[in-house]
Amino acid sequence: MRNRAKGKLPNVPIVDGDFLAFPMPEKNPDTIASTYAFHHLTDEEKRKAVALYSDILNESGKIVFADTVFINDAAKQAIIEEALRNNHHRLAVDLQTEYYTTIPVLRKIFEENGFRITFKQMNAFVWLIDAEKRRGNQ
Repeated sequence: MRNRAKGKLPNVPIVDGDFLAFPMPEKNPDTIASTYAFHHLTDEEKRKAVALYSDILNESGKIVFADTVFINDAAKQAIIEEALRNNHHRLAVDLQTEYYTTIPVLRKIFEENGFRITFKQMNAFVWLIDAEKRRGNQ
C-alpha cells in the first residue's frame, strides 16, 4: 500500500508505522485520516492512539476516519445474526473476531481527549468519523 501511495502521491511523505508507533512529524499536522483500519485496535489501543493524536495535532487539528462501527452492541449482534441467517459465515466470524466498536465507546474516547466528534453513517457497516480538536475550554 505504501508503494501504491508513493506512486499516486509522489510529493507526500509516506513513512512506515502504525496507529501507535510512527516517526513523529517535524511540525504538528492539520489532519490525521484513515479508512478501514482503526478497527484492528482494541478499544484501549484506540484510546491510546487518540490521546497521542490529540498531543501531536495542531490546535485546530482534526481526525477523519471511515470504518466499521456500530450504534451499540445490540446493533452489532443483530448484524452478526443476519449474516449467519444469510449464510455469510465469513462476515459473521470477522464481525465477531475483529475489534469493531460502538459509537458510544468512540464518542467517550474522543471527548475525553478534547475532540468534538460527529458520526455519519455511510452504509450498514461504515461510518464517517469526523473529530475536531476543541480550542481552549469550548
